[in-house]
Amino acid sequence: MEAMRKMLVPSTALAAKLNAIQPLAIDHAKLAWIGQGGQPLKVDPLLASTVSGAQRTFEEAMRPFGGIGSTVKQFEEQRAVQKSLLASLAGPFGDIAKTSQ
Repeated sequence: MEAMRKMLVPSTALAAKLNAIQPLAIDHAKLAWIGQGGQPLKVDPLLASTVSGAQRTFEEAMRPFGGIGSTVKQFEEQRAVQKSLLASLAGPFGDIAKTSQ
C-alpha cells in the first residue's frame, strides 16, 4: 500500500506544472446567450492551448499507471477485493457470534 501511495505522489516537475494551471474566467452572459440558440462557440486559441496542455499533463501523470482509465479500474478492483475479503471473514465470525448468542 505504501509503495502505491509513493507512486501516486507527483514528481516536483509535475507538481510545478499542475500548480501553473490557472483557472479560466468564463463570461456567463455569453455562455447563456450561446445556450439560447446563439452562434456556435468560437474557442480562443489561448484557451484551446491551455486545455490541451492540461490534458497532456494529466496524461503524462497517469502514463506510469497505464492511463487514467486503467488507474481508476485498478482502484475499483482493489476495493472489490477488500469488500470480498471482509465479507468472507465476516461470514464465519458472524456465524460464531450468532451461535454464541
